[in-house]
Amino acid sequence: MAAKSITHLKNGFTLVELLVVIAIIGILIGMLLPAVQMVRESARRITCGNNIRQFGLSMHNYESAQGHLPSGWSEDGFTWGIEILPHIEQQNLYQTIQRGVSWKSGANELAAATLVPIARCPTSPIADHIDHNGVTDRVPADYRANIGSNVRGDSGPALADSVSARDGDLNGVFWGCSQTKFSAVSDGLSNTILIAESRTDPKFKKDGNSSDHWFIGSPNIDGFQCGDSSIGGGTGGGDYSEVVGSGIVAMNARISDPSLHGALMEISLGSYHNGGMNVVLGDGSTHFITEDVETTVYRATFSRNGSEVEVIH
Repeated sequence: MAAKSITHLKNGFTLVELLVVIAIIGILIGMLLPAVQMVRESARRITCGNNIRQFGLSMHNYESAQGHLPSGWSEDGFTWGIEILPHIEQQNLYQTIQRGVSWKSGANELAAATLVPIARCPTSPIADHIDHNGVTDRVPADYRANIGSNVRGDSGPALADSVSARDGDLNGVFWGCSQTKFSAVSDGLSNTILIAESRTDPKFKKDGNSSDHWFIGSPNIDGFQCGDSSIGGGTGGGDYSEVVGSGIVAMNARISDPSLHGALMEISLGSYHNGGMNVVLGDGSTHFITEDVETTVYRATFSRNGSEVEVIH
């Protein structure tokens, strides 16, 4: 009797099954990536909030030690960022900075090129070091101080009831040689912004203005003379919006209203986060202000003495 032939079949995927599996995996990855990106951005926003909280603590420490807050900027291009360095564990860096010395060479240029981590928001796409305005490897800043609710910037259109950043005794907290005391914030520390985020982009330019913002020193604001606080100074450089911002227009104004004058875009605050920006108030509390906040409420948080009733909680 002839032996029967036995055929052994091997288990496996058909080409169609394989393509279906690949397609399913692709769909799952496509669904997962946005979730992963959201989690990462949430972590970055928390880090950014922690940065700005540290600024608030440093301001309280400075005011306690000196009897007033640091000026927005002072003579020789010194910024509020320089003044708080000893209060954010940067005493060694602070000691290298020299008054009356150019920011385009020597120790001051090296200081301007030194990365202070809390001055950078991790969501920002801007590089940590940029050659800009004659300063090599300059480090951008993603935070600026509050100069007021009605400050239109250093130049640009004179809007109704607006003032210039060159003026003195403004209604914010930080301006040229300001030295504001907490006791002068009559609207309440819990109702007044100290520091807010900034949508920094040195490559953006319009009407002779650029969204370049810095933490340590600037050749564009040196030469300022501290004098009568009621008349301001500004005898030297004049790009003070490099270190301060205003609530005169909406946050992220150059994105929300491209028709605005470049000076108003530059003075506007904002962030690279979706939907709003982090701020620290005078009482040290941090908040995320959304882009849809009412204009009157938003502007009220930038004046220290306007007797407004609208506040952000």
